[in-house]
Amino acid sequence: MFCPEKFETKIGVSNNFAFYKNYPSANYSSYLDSPSNTNGFGLTTKEEYYFLNYLSLQTGLELIETKIAFNEIYIAPNYGTEMYRHNLDLYELQIPINLKLTSKNYKNFKAYFYGGIAYRTLPYAIAKINYPAGGLLNSGQIDAGIYDNKFSPNVGLGINYTNKEKKFGFFGEVCYKYLSGEYFYGGQKKHEWINDNLIENKQFVSIILGVNF
Repeated sequence: MFCPEKFETKIGVSNNFAFYKNYPSANYSSYLDSPSNTNGFGLTTKEEYYFLNYLSLQTGLELIETKIAFNEIYIAPNYGTEMYRHNLDLYELQIPINLKLTSKNYKNFKAYFYGGIAYRTLPYAIAKINYPAGGLLNSGQIDAGIYDNKFSPNVGLGINYTNKEKKFGFFGEVCYKYLSGEYFYGGQKKHEWINDNLIENKQFVSIILGVNF
C-alpha cells in the first residue's frame, strides 16, 4: 500500500564512541603514540518520506563531536626527539541518505533497520597542546579537515514507540559508521605549530535517543 504524503521527523541526542589508531605522517618526520578517545555528544534531525508502509527514504543533518588525544613524537634532524600531548575536539557534520525498513506495529512499538551513506565535513575543531610533564604549550582553533574520502557507509537499528492519538512518539537506536577517510590535522594556522599527521578512524558507534512526530 502506498503512502505518498506520509512524512516523519526525528530529533535526538547521541553519545558517540570512536576508535582510532596510529597513522604515520606523509613525510614520516613525526608519528602518533598512545592515541585515545573519550565519548562525545551529538545532535541529529532526520526527515523521512514513506513511499510504502514499511519502506522510507531518510535524510537529515547530524552534528557529531569526537575527542582525540595522542602524543606527537617529532624527530628533528640534528636536534633530537621532542614529544607533546595533543588533545583535539572535532565537530563534524554529516548528511545521511538512507533507506529504512520498518516492521509491523505491535502495541504501538515498531522495530526498524536502515542503511546508506553519509557526506562528512569538519567545519570546526579546537586543540590543546601540553608538555608531557604538564603545562600548556598552545591552544585554540585548528586547521583540520577530512582527507581522501568524505563519504561514510552507515547502518542502524532501533525501536520506535508512537502514541497514535497524539501522533507523537519516542525512539532509541544504535548506528554503526565505517569512516574510510582520515582526519588531517595541520595545526592552528598554516605554517604554525604544524602537525601533518593523518588520524585514522575506522569505526564509529552512536547511541541515539529522541522524539518523532
